[in-house]
Amino acid sequence: MSESGTAATMSLAEIKRVALDRIERSLKTLWLVDDFDATVVRREPPPLFRLRDEEEHAADIRSLSNRLRDERPVLRERLSPVNTIVQEILDVRSIQGMVQLLDKVDKLFVQGTEPVTERAEKSRYQFEARPLEAHLKSEPPKLDRDIADGLAQDISAQRFVASVMQMCRDYRRDRRALAVGDRLALEKAYRLLDEGVRMPRNYQWIRTDAQRPTQTYLSFADPGDGHLAVTCQDPDLLEGLIIHVEYIDRDNVDRRELVEAYRLPAVRNASRVRLHVGNASPCTVFIGRPVFEANSFQMGLL
Repeated sequence: MSESGTAATMSLAEIKRVALDRIERSLKTLWLVDDFDATVVRREPPPLFRLRDEEEHAADIRSLSNRLRDERPVLRERLSPVNTIVQEILDVRSIQGMVQLLDKVDKLFVQGTEPVTERAEKSRYQFEARPLEAHLKSEPPKLDRDIADGLAQDISAQRFVASVMQMCRDYRRDRRALAVGDRLALEKAYRLLDEGVRMPRNYQWIRTDAQRPTQTYLSFADPGDGHLAVTCQDPDLLEGLIIHVEYIDRDNVDRRELVEAYRLPAVRNASRVRLHVGNASPCTVFIGRPVFEANSFQMGLL
């Protein structure tokens, strides 16, 4: 395993989300813990995950802060800077300014709401603010044996999947059928994807610029098997095509509360198609509304 250090970059938008998340988690902690006994924690139903932009995230924080002010008067003084600092986070335009706000968030909200109050004297990661992004880097990590072994297995599995993606590209370019051993390798890659192994991020985006080679895309929908058997095998078919994975059928069931017509048949269908396509064409899926194949339209979830 390489002895180089570890590094990652963060954009301004990412750091903003981190700051908003930290404020929200701190407010939720204050809401759950009893005023007089920190060992007493309220039971709250877990919220459903939903995607939010910065403005929606900020609105949720303001709503939670107002709720805390109304129901927990003892916290009003502590909560007084919430709206101001949330707006500062939304308005900041520089990495350096956001880093300063992140430190302010930590001092005002995070400290005192974590179970461990004693802080390390030295950070393991060095944080460097640059004009367009922030860099996190560290010295070569000393990993415990179980973590190192697990990482090595993950890297090995990802390399195998990447090699099969390359194999699919080569066979498609040469217009040849898979040899017996290569067919077995492809099936193994399918199993690894089913287990959650990630494939390379070399996806092709849907271009909208004037210089795109194909001015008008054709989006071709199939649940997956048809793409694997036909679409992904011919390079001529992939030119100017969006490979779309979607199931469009109610199987003669007219009641939409029982069967949703438009849905993703299985996540693994999309991953297998992407494995074959690589970055030759954009791949899309339609998840749409939750799958309601039950007697409860309101409560059915994917």
